Amino acid sequence: MLVTGLAEAPIAVRQQGEVLAIELRRPDALNALTVQLGNELVAALDHANDPGIGCVLLTGAGRAFSAGADLKDLEGPKLNSGAPDLERALRECFNRPVRQIRDLPKPVVAALNGPAVGIAVSYALACDVVLAAESSYLLTPFTTVGLVPDGGASCLVPARAGFGRYNRLMFGAERLPARLAMDWGLVDSVLPDATFLQEAHALCDRLSRGATQAYASIKRTVNEGVLAGLDAALDLEARLQGRQAESAEFATAIARFAARPR
Repeated sequence: MLVTGLAEAPIAVRQQGEVLAIELRRPDALNALTVQLGNELVAALDHANDPGIGCVLLTGAGRAFSAGADLKDLEGPKLNSGAPDLERALRECFNRPVRQIRDLPKPVVAALNGPAVGIAVSYALACDVVLAAESSYLLTPFTTVGLVPDGGASCLVPARAGFGRYNRLMFGAERLPARLAMDWGLVDSVLPDATFLQEAHALCDRLSRGATQAYASIKRTVNEGVLAGLDAALDLEARLQGRQAESAEFATAIARFAARPR
């Protein structure tokens, strides 16, 4: 068994048998994504290429899968206007896990132990199987902060749920409970909170001992078929997000978040 990640690290990686469990671990911030967390997630997914790993489990610590990007902690380069360079942040950090998950030639299971918000929804939907705890929900509040969907959401959501439901989810910016998300096709299975992680680990254990080469081929059919436009979506979203970073709508939202107590 391999265990990595210091107590204060934002990512914990644990290998048991042929299953690699990656846990987003900023529970006090609902596992909100920072550049540091994003970079460590990239490193953890790189490790998943080890031939001794047959399946990956992606989940969150505490009561959330992830609250999405941490708007209180916008690290990294700035534009001439002083606004954060969101396009560069997406290209160099936050978009990378989506592409890694899709390119990994083995099953990746998202275990939504709690809410998945913003780009965390994209991380979940990039996975091959999406499990959700009964109490979890999806939320894509991009428009409430003057931003556009990112992380490949404009490809991943319609691929699973259709164009109309993509618009409803993004324009509405309302919570989508786990059961309704399953009805829409965004979640594959909803499990009781009490046994959620146990059942998720059991599924990963079964998959890790399955037909590895066939799994890789199945992922390839998806990548070259229904998700063939993913790279273009990631590129367009990053460019549009870069523009939105300099908008008055986003500036107002950032000021509002900065005024909140940490």
